[in-house]
Amino acid sequence: MPPAIYQYVLTGYGAEKFAVDQRGYLYLNDPDIDADSDSSTYQLHVQAREVDTEPIRSSEPISITIHIIDVNDNPPTFASPIFSANVSASDPRERTVMQVSIFSNTKFQKI
Repeated sequence: MPPAIYQYVLTGYGAEKFAVDQRGYLYLNDPDIDADSDSSTYQLHVQAREVDTEPIRSSEPISITIHIIDVNDNPPTFASPIFSANVSASDPRERTVMQVSIFSNTKFQKI
């Protein structure tokens, strides 16, 4: 008797972004997936079915949660190209001289 051949059925939110091969490995189908613009969490369901069997035999679906981890692909930019400040030698030590703002496509941050 030849070994069973399985087909994997992937369903759920974002299922089109992923695929399961004949060995049961899960792959990303969308090379441009981005946690900044897309959902960063996908709840998928996988079911294995035997091919060419009567009656069709299949597993119970299992749930897989995938979290896309963001990488800093949006370089920060400063609010201004040049900052200047004057500091007097008689000013108290350890004081704030200037507050600088930076921006990225995903965050606003003051440093």
